[in-house]
Amino acid sequence: MTNEWIFLTQLISLFTYVGISLGLYALLVKQKDATIEFLKTQLEASKEEKPDVVLKQLNERVQIARAEMERLSKDKETLTGMTERAYQYIDALERVVTADAELIKLHETQREEMHALTREQFESFTREVLDIFGKLDESGTVLVHKDAEGVVQKVTFTPKGE
Repeated sequence: MTNEWIFLTQLISLFTYVGISLGLYALLVKQKDATIEFLKTQLEASKEEKPDVVLKQLNERVQIARAEMERLSKDKETLTGMTERAYQYIDALERVVTADAELIKLHETQREEMHALTREQFESFTREVLDIFGKLDESGTVLVHKDAEGVVQKVTFTPKGE
């Protein structure tokens, strides 16, 4: 019985192997046919695409690029005027920074003296500060805000053209 059993299992293994091989071959043939059909449809679709379609698409791209260039050219003209005003504003701000630096230096040198100042000395110091800001009057407007006693509370600078 052992030999018969071995023979039967070998026969079953052989039929299983042949069946699986035929099944895989059939699957491979179906896949090949599907690939051939897909390539045929792509070939037909590419034959339908004429050069006119490609030229039309390229023409549209060129028109879009030209419109963008025109828009950028207009933006450049607008930005040129804004740039000039920005440079003027930056120059005015640099003058303000210079004046502030002078005020800081003046403040550092006279800080200790400020605590013991008399009213006359304080008014003299205020005049010096206003003289520094007077240099800025050429490029804008300096506003000095004083309280009821005439003590300077706030100084603001506005460049010309704003």
